[in-house]
Amino acid sequence: MSVTLNQQAGIGTLSISGNFTFGIHREFRRLSEQALDDPACKQLDMDLAGVQYLDSSALGMLLLAREKAAAQGKQIRLKGATGHALQILQAVKFDQMFELV
Repeated sequence: MSVTLNQQAGIGTLSISGNFTFGIHREFRRLSEQALDDPACKQLDMDLAGVQYLDSSALGMLLLAREKAAAQGKQIRLKGATGHALQILQAVKFDQMFELV
């Protein structure tokens, strides 16, 4: 599993691959906060195209990032989720809390 951050033209993209579980919480938090704390970053996209599985701790990490973004007037979008990961996001109604693209 890996987490990387790319920032370009006011949009940060946090790409996650493998299993999105508690094992990446430190790196996820560090990179998401880095992007959200950057005044040039107006939006943070979570690229989930490479995620095969996510657990409840991943859902919690996404919610915490969403709260931090909202406090700063920024938006988080979830991009590219497919298969099992998309089914989980829809089952817990994340499609009503986040823009899924």
